[in-house]
Amino acid sequence: MRLYEEAKNLLKCAVETHIHLNPHVRSEDHMMDALEYANQARDAGMKAVVIKNVGIPSTGAAYFVNKIVNGFDCYGSVAMNICNGGINPALIEHAVNHGDGARIVFFPVADSLNHVIAREKYYKGINPPTPREKALTIFDNNGNILPEVIEVLEIVKTYNRCINTAHLSPKEVKALIKEAKKIGIKKIIVSHGMWKLMGHTKNDLKEYADLGAFIEFEFYLCQAMMQYIHGHPPVNEVDMLETMHYVGIDHS
Repeated sequence: MRLYEEAKNLLKCAVETHIHLNPHVRSEDHMMDALEYANQARDAGMKAVVIKNVGIPSTGAAYFVNKIVNGFDCYGSVAMNICNGGINPALIEHAVNHGDGARIVFFPVADSLNHVIAREKYYKGINPPTPREKALTIFDNNGNILPEVIEVLEIVKTYNRCINTAHLSPKEVKALIKEAKKIGIKKIIVSHGMWKLMGHTKNDLKEYADLGAFIEFEFYLCQAMMQYIHGHPPVNEVDMLETMHYVGIDHS
């Protein structure tokens, strides 16, 4: 009972910045929709949520949830996957002005080159990956950051939004954080800090934090489904806690 009460207290005024809710693509149907989640989260004492959708921006869903659910804030986001035109400044300009405006801009997720290469191993026979030649990266053939990436970052800076590195490789993440900081972006989240598929090391995470980013640690990585879905063992909870302290609690 004591642990239950402590867990409940952790939710007080909490903000969830990365959750997948229905409506979603059929192959990734979820347990509840945005309206159901908002009601439950509000009743648990949470403050807000940012909905992540790998397809169309979630700003429309967030707008209508806010019309219906009182005492709770719901925000949308946008992910730069192939279905949205990839790294697409026009998409971002639209998303940050749609409804209440996308609050987080996610770089490529499952269509990122980093994810595609990893998925060739971990997802054999399940959800055939995007072909490598179509996969998305922030670099040109010479290893320089693409002009459209700079355009996206400029839009994010103008509207004071947050970027999330999503499923980019460690090399891309470091370059993106440095460029974002140079442009003046203050809100940067590195997704899936300890998901093996992403390829981040403990020292990588420390470097990202030292550069000014916040590292995302998800409890679902500690669950048994990781073995079934992603082909590698779940993360040990103690290892996760130790990594959070190593990186810095203020950046976790």
